[in-house]
Amino acid sequence: MKRHVLFICLLICTTALFAQKKPLTITDFNSWNSISNQNITKSGSYITWQLTPQEGDGELVLYHAVSGSEKHFARGANARITADEKFMVFVVKPPYAEEREAKRKKKKKDEMPKDHLVIYNLTSGLADTIKNIESFKMPTEEGNWLAVTMKQEEPEKQQEKKAANTGAAKANKDQEEEKKDKKKKPKMVEVTRLIEIGGTGKLEFKKVDKTWFPDYARAFYYLREKGDSLNPKGLYKVPLRTLKPILVDSAFKALTGLSFNKRGTLLTYMTTTDSAKADVRFYTMKLYTGETPKVILDKNTPGMPTGWMPSPYFSAVIDENQQYILVGTMPIPPTYPKDTMALEEEKVKLDIWSWHDDDIQPYQKVNKKRFEEQDYLGRISLNDYTFLQLADETLTATGWPRDTLGEWVPAYDDRANRREYSWLTPIHRDIYLINLASGKRIKVQNYQRTNLSLSPDETYAYWYDGQQRDWFAYALASGKTVNLSDKIPHPVWDEKNDVPDDPWPYGVVGWINDSAIVLQDRYDLWVIDPRNPDEPVNLTRGVGRENRLRFDYEYIFEGGRRLPATGWVITAFNEVTKDQSIYHFNSNTQELNVMRGPEPVSYAAILKAKEADVLTYRMENFQMYPDLYLTNTGFQSPKKLTNANPQQANFNWGTVELFSWKGYNKVDLDGLLYKPEDFDPQKKYPLIIYFYETYSDRIHDYKTPAPSASTINIAYFVSNGYIVFVPDIVYEIGKPGQSAYDCIVSGAEKLAKEPWVDDARMAIQGQSWGGYQVAWLVTQTDLFKCAMAGAPVSNMTSAYGGIRWGSGMSRAFQYERTQSRLGVTLWDDVDRYLANSPVFYADQVNTPLLMMHNDEDGAVPWYQGIEYFMALRRLNKPVWLLVYNGEDHNLRKRHNRKDLSVRMAQFFDHYLKDAPAPEWMVNGRKAIEKDENPATGLVE
Repeated sequence: MKRHVLFICLLICTTALFAQKKPLTITDFNSWNSISNQNITKSGSYITWQLTPQEGDGELVLYHAVSGSEKHFARGANARITADEKFMVFVVKPPYAEEREAKRKKKKKDEMPKDHLVIYNLTSGLADTIKNIESFKMPTEEGNWLAVTMKQEEPEKQQEKKAANTGAAKANKDQEEEKKDKKKKPKMVEVTRLIEIGGTGKLEFKKVDKTWFPDYARAFYYLREKGDSLNPKGLYKVPLRTLKPILVDSAFKALTGLSFNKRGTLLTYMTTTDSAKADVRFYTMKLYTGETPKVILDKNTPGMPTGWMPSPYFSAVIDENQQYILVGTMPIPPTYPKDTMALEEEKVKLDIWSWHDDDIQPYQKVNKKRFEEQDYLGRISLNDYTFLQLADETLTATGWPRDTLGEWVPAYDDRANRREYSWLTPIHRDIYLINLASGKRIKVQNYQRTNLSLSPDETYAYWYDGQQRDWFAYALASGKTVNLSDKIPHPVWDEKNDVPDDPWPYGVVGWINDSAIVLQDRYDLWVIDPRNPDEPVNLTRGVGRENRLRFDYEYIFEGGRRLPATGWVITAFNEVTKDQSIYHFNSNTQELNVMRGPEPVSYAAILKAKEADVLTYRMENFQMYPDLYLTNTGFQSPKKLTNANPQQANFNWGTVELFSWKGYNKVDLDGLLYKPEDFDPQKKYPLIIYFYETYSDRIHDYKTPAPSASTINIAYFVSNGYIVFVPDIVYEIGKPGQSAYDCIVSGAEKLAKEPWVDDARMAIQGQSWGGYQVAWLVTQTDLFKCAMAGAPVSNMTSAYGGIRWGSGMSRAFQYERTQSRLGVTLWDDVDRYLANSPVFYADQVNTPLLMMHNDEDGAVPWYQGIEYFMALRRLNKPVWLLVYNGEDHNLRKRHNRKDLSVRMAQFFDHYLKDAPAPEWMVNGRKAIEKDENPATGLVE
């Protein structure tokens, strides 16, 4: 009896608890925090991160791993801990309300609230503050120094002295009057301070334009481009031991492209003596090693191609082995006569689109700056300073390292295939190697769509061939090419590829001492010795394929493609349960042991301390924000460091589960089913179906409540009493619309049979490709009470010949090879294009449709939304089109995102919950009312 009473009390308390939880409102989004900029020091002793609300003031958190203590700094950001781990430097942002008020008053940039800089002693807890800074810099690897740029009032005596120096009586008079006029603002001057953190060294400079520290700082450099009598122009070096500035160079009218080696012993930069008004500014590259700068490259340097010059746009690479400097060169830009006699209105503005063009005119316009600044790789020997041009207009070099150079750089020639870019991306290219010493070019393979890469010690070049669906390696010593993956018994390419294009590979994990490469199939990892590729070894011993676990190597160590000799951290994703595990793999004994999992979570951002067996990671699922955790490399006894959003406990949240069914196309499908936390199986719930392609693998993603850029916010709608369904879609080539129908409608009808789904109140929503599918589905079924489509393609015939204005690319590639999956040109099968275009079936639409398509959409042309709207309007169908002025494919501005969130909620609430219609749905809004009438009032 007591147990029965206890159960009833518990049930009442649980019900009361649910009743106390609030549904999310759009205003609640503002307080939702995000974690960013997490870092761990080399020793693993300190971890820092920022906690930032969507609107309001954030904080910086400093965690001491040894003591477990935390320190919070209001509005702190951009933390940097010195290499010796004695100090932390960070900025303090202005209060959110103060900054917003300044923007509201339209204050000028110089009048806006400024950041403060804090130097915090990690041992004593004492702090120094520098107010009103513009920016700061520190060495990345070594040296407790700080360069701070700020604006401060120029002392009156200094102003008087400057006036006296000019001998200008008027200046003196003006300054006297300015002193008397208390309302006038003091003159501000930009100042850079060089500060020894924790020491006494300090120096101040005025009118500095740029500053630099080498990674390992022994000196500080600054540039003053113009200067005056008190602050002469020039590039200066400040040895940090003496703090006495040394003039490096002042013989220039402009200086750019400054580069160091890591320790700052070698410095290169570009200068010109040409005026900014010159038709062409010719630059000279100089090398500084502590003595007088040496000219090492100009347009007359032996080896420079005729009519070429050094490029001021290339950032030189200085080899840490001190063999070479990589430089950029370019053809001297052509100059054209200027018509100074014609009136502006008489000048012809004309684009000529030619069938001969390798790149179409819109692409050329979008990439105008890149084409103007196109440069080509050359090298300078640090032994004798000889220059050698490596690449040119026939061969483009790519993929060189930024520090230690080897003997070769990859390159490609795509000239014969440039026109393919209108219907194929990436395009085909011939891949090469260029020798840095001799400039020798070796053609490795013809007609490839992937780049060439080098093994860490440059024993092999390797690439993936999408047509043959295999990995290949080229031995630089012998010149022989071998198929690396031919004997792997399973595909190394995407088994689930459903677009009419070559499938992409699962990937390369890395190299083991250049003697073996590690490749991935869908599940397992394979090691292949390029000298004996016929005997691949399954490192994960088939555990992945046997258990449907997708193994992935985690790059938590330094080294890039060079795999560590010690243990590896590997994650495993279970394709059936969607859960994740973490494994330890011993590369010496080839033992594979699970360290964590399987768990209904997703892991991310695993970051190891460089010099300690300590790491941090993020872990999340739908109920759990991706907070930060600390553990050892064995993932033992992890400690949760953050609780970013405790307020979530006050809201009706939700649950997520897998939902499986068979599509009309007889394919087994999965989807994600989100239910309210207070779900009652005895009630009926309205259903919103959101889709794009496949999302079921993301079951453990957290859904942050936030204003919508284009799609429904799942957390918001579930919290407000909706069930949300996200079905996977599997496509048949040539039938994207029918494929969407087969998968989505079959899932909706299966769900409609559940007693807790209100089958009379179901809706669909999607954006972009999802928007197209919404526009198509409402022509094929009346199953849904309403629908919302963002940026939909409605007419594949007109869209095929359109332009993606954001990139300048032709849209044809999408229909022939990628997402639209038609697989043919328009003239090869026009009926296929017509059959998949919603606008031609607009007369069959009976579902109220809300669309958003913005007038600066750079992905899907705005006219696609207009075509569909005009057709439905002509047919007297209920349709609304939201056009956010000046916005792109997805909304960028937060206030517009809030507005869309409100309108989508009103739309769905009206049709699925019988809520009153908002005024904008009933009466629309006249153009003349746009600025005055928000049109969000409700009409009963």
